[in-house]
Order: sequence, then C-alpha cells, then structure tokens
Amino acid sequence: IYHGDTLLNEWDRMRDQNPAKKPSFDAIVANPPFSYRWEPTDALADDVLFINAAEHFAKVKRQNQLSEEHIAKIIETYQFRNEETRYSRRMSMAEIEKNDFNLNISRYISTAVGEEDIDLAGTHASLMEIENAIQTATTKHNEFLKELGLPDLCYKR
Repeated sequence: IYHGDTLLNEWDRMRDQNPAKKPSFDAIVANPPFSYRWEPTDALADDVLFINAAEHFAKVKRQNQLSEEHIAKIIETYQFRNEETRYSRRMSMAEIEKNDFNLNISRYISTAVGEEDIDLAGTHASLMEIENAIQTATTKHNEFLKELGLPDLCYKR
C-alpha cells in the first residue's frame, strides 16, 4: 500500500526509472478531496481537469461496471486533457479560487441536457400533409361505403 497526496504530487517513488524499484499495482483507489479547503502553491498553479464519468458505465445486475470502452475514454481524456461537454472540463486555478477552492464536480461540469429545438414550420408542414392524407383517405373510404349502401364515415376536424 502506498499513500500519497495527489494535490502535492507526492509520487517520487512512482517516477523511479529502475524497473526493479518501481512499484506496480493491481488496483488504485482515490478519494478526491471534493469538499476539502486547500490553498494552492506554485506546484499546484498547471489547471485542474474535471472528469465526470458518472453516466458512463454498464449496468450489470446490482452493480455498475466500467467497460473497456469507458476506461479507455477516461484514460484518453486524462492523457490528452480533452474537454467535452457534460463530461470533462479544464479549470484554471483562478476560476477554482473564485469558487472558494470548492472542487465539487457539479460546479464545473453541468450534466443538464438541453431541450431539443423544434422546427415549427417543418412540423406544421408535416401535420398539414397528414391532414390532407386523412381527408383523401376518408373521401375514398366514403365512396366505397356509398357503393355498399352504407352511411358515410364522419370525419371531424
């Protein structure tokens, strides 16, 4: 087990170039300090990449699991510091300072989905087309009913 502070980059042991001394891990667990109040130093000046992968998982029985694709996306986003709407965002230390150094992801990445724009003219044209088709079909159907001596089908608009 190796404990280190990611904010202070206490990972000298991880950068050892000697493969015999460099540790390897089966699992890495992190507990980001979302509500921890801290003061930045020069070492913490570079920006912070927030990744919100909360919606990127496969639901398997009672547990959510990250698929290989999800893991690859997280790694690629981290590696290349990519920004993507509703998924990842880079924030400067000045912006984080404006938020009183609060690292809560929801302050920086919105997960709200915008409403779809509706093409009113196109929708109206489509409805008029349907209306005309209904009237044409009703007229034709009433002709058949008349031939059979049955009353017309009443179509009310």
